[in-house]
Parts: sequence; structure tokens; C-alpha cells
Amino acid sequence: MKLGNVEGEINGLWQVAHDSGELTSAVTSYDITGLEGDTDIEYQLIFRFVGGANSSYGLRFNSDTGSNYGKQYIASANTTPYAARQIGRNRLPLSHLNNLLQNEISFAEMHMFSKSGKERTTISTQAERASGAIVAYVDKIAGVWSNTADEIASINLFADTADGLGIGTRIILLKKVHNDGMKTGTLTPNKIEGAWERIYSNTLTSAAATHTISNLTGNTDVLYRLVIRGTDDTTVGVWKLLLNNDATNLYGNQVLSGIDATVAASRATPSCAIIGNTATDDDITMSDTLIYAKSGFERTMLTNMSASISTTTVTGIYLYGQVYNETSTEITSMVISATADNMNIGTHIELYRLNL
Repeated sequence: MKLGNVEGEINGLWQVAHDSGELTSAVTSYDITGLEGDTDIEYQLIFRFVGGANSSYGLRFNSDTGSNYGKQYIASANTTPYAARQIGRNRLPLSHLNNLLQNEISFAEMHMFSKSGKERTTISTQAERASGAIVAYVDKIAGVWSNTADEIASINLFADTADGLGIGTRIILLKKVHNDGMKTGTLTPNKIEGAWERIYSNTLTSAAATHTISNLTGNTDVLYRLVIRGTDDTTVGVWKLLLNNDATNLYGNQVLSGIDATVAASRATPSCAIIGNTATDDDITMSDTLIYAKSGFERTMLTNMSASISTTTVTGIYLYGQVYNETSTEITSMVISATADNMNIGTHIELYRLNL
């Protein structure tokens, strides 16, 4: 959707409702107040927790401490996939099995349906306990708050240990905009305030071994969303993402996959981030990767990916929690390539930034 002479496009009608900025001191809890859940209807919560102390974490709506929350999740740790259900909890848990240790990172994206009248539901993707080039867990969580009557006016995120939300923690809430004129945020030349803005789009018209997106300012932009629909040119294999064209072994991932009737888990420390997989000529792979790009800590990524699609067959589905263990250099480019062959004609690449 183009907006007059404003460069870029909006990815849906999302607007930043709250941004904590990177916390400069550790806190035990953080409140987002002044919400109008019945008006906004949908929220997207993006958070990066930096462990300030050994702690578990939770979320509550309207400071409700009753046993009114539940979740079902699927997850993977190293080579073990697993699933579990929790009911009658006094918070929506944001960590499980093990606590986040000091200076470890958890990175998550949560979509909420906030309107009253029915139980409020959430679905989230989370990479937990990233440290160095290791991601300990990746999971997909379906959550519920059983209150059907009260409008959501606040969201509280908290640690069970004092100062558990450490320096560098950042909490961003987006709301769905419902208004006339299809506008969101404040429109200014070359920028759409408070919205996901498409800053790059390209469809390959000839096969290519690599494709580069340059002139990025990761420290200013902070968050990117990279969307790929890749088309295979013979037998490509893994599709790779290099930040700043860095092909050293500074990347790590934790994977949860489903291939036919088999669920599997794996962990690796490759020389790239993984954003696709194809095996046969003209097969398609598709991925959506959320990247916390700002320097200062390891860069974390969440990737939802499908592999080797042809006619009615989707060969596999993958959830990646990924990390780039380089903390100081600003991200200025992304280089996309395929392992064994070229990316074919019709491969489509889009990059969005969140204007904070």
C-alpha cells in the first residue's frame, strides 16, 4: 500500500504504541499502561530480555494475579523436541524449563487478540537463552487469559528475581490501527512514523549466486523483518544470510522442524544464518525473519520457514531461533545466497524496518 509520495510501504496497519527503549538500569518489572484493548483489537509485542539475574519471567494483563492463564507450547532444546500444556497459572509464563541467566538473551514476538467478549488469546515465537553463538531453546507458544469481560488497559512483564530485566532489555508494543484513509502514524517525507515500512523490494529477473541489500543503518533502525520467497535453480540446498557479509563461525541456531510425520530438533553453529531450504529445480522456499539489529549485544533472530514447496507438497516447516555473535559493528548490509547453486528467476526479497 503506497501512501502518496512517501517512500516505502506499510506492512499492514501496525503502529508503535509503546517503546521502552533499551533499559539503562535493571528492573524487576515493567508496565505498559493506558491501553484500550477493545478499540485496538490486536497487539504485537516484541521484546528482548537481557538477563539481569537468574530468573524466570511472566506476563499479566490488568495486573490480574488470579489463576486465569494457560498455554500450550512446542519447543526444542539441542536435539530434543517436546511439547507441554500448563493451565490455571497466575501469569502467562514467558520462560520455561530453565531460567534466563545473567547476560543471556531471550527474543520474542507475540501476537495478541485483545477485544473483550471472549477469552483473550496469544500466539508467540521465542528464542531463549542466547549466549555467544548458542541458542538454548526455540518455541512456539499459544496462550490464553480466561477473562472475557474486562478491557485490557495494561500489560505487565516481570521477573521472579529482583532486577531480573537487565540493562539492554527492550519492550516494544504495536497496535493494529483501524481508521479511515488507510493511514497509520504520522506521515513525513521518506518516513512513516511508528509503522513497519518496506525499505527494499526486488524480484530477480536473472539467476544469481548472491544478492546484497546495502546502505543499512542497523543501529538506528534497530529492528528488521526480512521476507524471502526463493525459487530453486537446480539443487540449491540451504539458503544463507550473511550480516555485513561476515562468513565466520559467529552464527548459531536452535531448530524445531516438522517433515512429513517426523518432528525433530537440532542445534548448530554454522557460518551463516539460515533463511531457506530447497532441493529440486523450481522448488520454492519461503521465510520471515525478525532481526534485532542494534549493536551492543549479540544480534538475535526469529525465522519461520517452509522448505521445498512443489505443487501441493510442502516438504518441511522450520522454526529457527538464531544469533549472530558480533556485538560491536553496525549492520550495514545483508548478503543472501544459496549453498550449491544460483537463486532462480522469480526469487523475491523484501526488507522492512520498524520506524520507532
